[in-house]
Amino acid sequence: MSSRKLAVTALVLSLAVMVGACNLPLGSRTAPLTPTEPLSLPDLPTLTPSVTPRPPQTPMATPLPTATITETATPAPPFALAGEQDVVCYFGPGEMYSVDGALLAGERTAVLGKDSAATWLEIANPRRPRKNCWVPVSRVTVEGDLALAPVVPAPASIVTAVEVVLDPPTINVPGCVFPVTFDVHFSITTTGPATVTFQRFLSDGLSAPPETVTFTSAGTQQFSDYYRVGSAGEHWFGVRVTSPNNITGKGYGKAVCP
Repeated sequence: MSSRKLAVTALVLSLAVMVGACNLPLGSRTAPLTPTEPLSLPDLPTLTPSVTPRPPQTPMATPLPTATITETATPAPPFALAGEQDVVCYFGPGEMYSVDGALLAGERTAVLGKDSAATWLEIANPRRPRKNCWVPVSRVTVEGDLALAPVVPAPASIVTAVEVVLDPPTINVPGCVFPVTFDVHFSITTTGPATVTFQRFLSDGLSAPPETVTFTSAGTQQFSDYYRVGSAGEHWFGVRVTSPNNITGKGYGKAVCP
């Protein structure tokens, strides 16, 4: 056999021996295999779970407790009602004031105020539009809530009249001999307690100093004087009130030469 064939035959036998060794069972190996390098696992793909988001949930509202509302009646404004008889209405809260009207039987009017003791009521005067007067609580029936009426002060008394009279109104002067004298009577009237200041003045230009007189209640006070004139013609005597209000009265007389 040639040397070439011998070499091929030897190579085949060697391969056969190696293959047989590879096919031997693990138990026949005499020593464990030692890996020359660590085993590495292939990288696995990262799985992202597919999650369908849930729609946001609207929280359930907790019902609030229902409040119980108690209705309160609105107080009614006060009114004064006359009974079966007329009720006299005064300028101020008391009988020391002048009579200023009346609340007729069965008549009803608004209460605008009261005194501090709530024994007198200021009302809209039914007999005098846009004016007020006072009635005693004891004489009327109060409708509505009297607490709504404010406490108001008594009105300041005023002088309502000054009357002056010359007597006689005409003097015949025989032979035109002067002076001649007129008697003078005058009066001052107030609506209630007041201190009145007044002054007398004459048609000839003369005047007296201011005077003061006190009224403890409504009423009229009378005064007397005289006026001596020195010529024929018309003459007058005046009284001017300056407090608590301004008001003037005059009386006229005539001296005549026949």
